Amino acid sequence: MRSLLRILVFFQIFFVMTQGLFSDTGNYGPFLVTRQGTGNDVYTAATTGTSFGTITAGTTWLLEGGELTSWRNAGESRNGANLWYSVYRQGSTRPNFTSIDLPFSSNVSANDIKWQKSDAGFNLAGIQIFGATYNGTYNLDYYFQAIFNWGSQHNRSGSSTDTTAPTSNFYGATYTLSGFDYYLDGASSTTTQTSVNGGAGTLTGSVGIGKFVS
Repeated sequence: MRSLLRILVFFQIFFVMTQGLFSDTGNYGPFLVTRQGTGNDVYTAATTGTSFGTITAGTTWLLEGGELTSWRNAGESRNGANLWYSVYRQGSTRPNFTSIDLPFSSNVSANDIKWQKSDAGFNLAGIQIFGATYNGTYNLDYYFQAIFNWGSQHNRSGSSTDTTAPTSNFYGATYTLSGFDYYLDGASSTTTQTSVNGGAGTLTGSVGIGKFVS
């Protein structure tokens, strides 16, 4: 009985201590940074359902990074931030998330630090499938990570305080690639073929694949 009481007391103390840590830190203001064409970087508030429209072949379309602000009360430290993203063509399986480090940008206040990156230069119009870029609509799923001395908080759709990386409810955006050489899923009347010229592999099965001809 005494052992059980000790265990209960331990977990009660642990719960109080961890709740204190979480309540003394936080994060806010997540932004996704992109650049399209010859324009300037665009800061888009993190949300779901964002559409970046149609990107035609030859147009610059870059994921430049993100922005997150983290705060603390006395006794805690803010150690960094990351943007995690995954890009994939609709109808395909989401690949693993990739991180972009968000370095120190500025002290917003005595307790708040802004972390920001705007020159990552990831080419969103150059997603390769079997060695080629295809027309179609793509998903960009993402979330943010604020790093503290005790661990991390993850900022996703609906929450900014998850202590483990999310497996759903990400922020999300879409865009459509148009004017590229290849199509999938029988999207053209051009005769389909089983391999991509110059590509790194061969598609098999019922998926239509072909090259547009001028």
